[in-house]
Amino acid sequence: KPFSGSTTNATFHMNGTVSAQLPSNAKGNVSVYIYDQFMGNITLDDQGKGTIEVETLVNGKYLEVGSHPVVLKYAGDGTYRPNETTTVLNVTKAESRILFNVTPYYYDFIINVTVEHYDTGIVTNPNDVTGNVTLNVRGQIINVQLVNGSGIGIAYNMPPGAVNISATYSGDSNYKPSSNRTTANVTERSRTLVVIEVSAADIYVNETIQINITVVSNQTVTRNITVILDNEE
Repeated sequence: KPFSGSTTNATFHMNGTVSAQLPSNAKGNVSVYIYDQFMGNITLDDQGKGTIEVETLVNGKYLEVGSHPVVLKYAGDGTYRPNETTTVLNVTKAESRILFNVTPYYYDFIINVTVEHYDTGIVTNPNDVTGNVTLNVRGQIINVQLVNGSGIGIAYNMPPGAVNISATYSGDSNYKPSSNRTTANVTERSRTLVVIEVSAADIYVNETIQINITVVSNQTVTRNITVILDNEE
């Protein structure tokens, strides 16, 4: 059998495998390289073949989705000369997941959204997810641009009670689209109703005007009222 190599697909950020096949009586090791970085040695078994698992972190950066050349170098033995062959490692898109952190603020929601690799063991710093998340909060459509995998949306004037929030991630060149939903609660709050009544009698030029102000409210109201007349307080 001639010297050949093969691979299994690797999901973005996760490992793949590289295999070597030589004649059954070949002995020794096969070195594996991706973009000139040494990835490990394949030890040949008694059938002249072997497999290793390889990381996709190459030269300090994860291989992006697509095809990447792999070089296999056989050191040779007493029977066979050193030899070299190439194959391709395909990297496929990773599953993504959406996380929520919803903070009620009176009748509004501040919604922190994070999209990350679906495998919780995969953590990157910074988060390398890009793209957009579309929030739907009781018909309010909010587009959130992700920066380092996170973004913030604000939903206004929510009614009291449970409010459904759904999110859809559009995906990017390395991550698949995903969706998620959650529920947040709005607490009924008593509203302060204030009516300000203002009156003044007619005056002659250079006379002092007297302005009468009455505040009517369903609760005790404090603080000051500013009166502006002809753009002057």
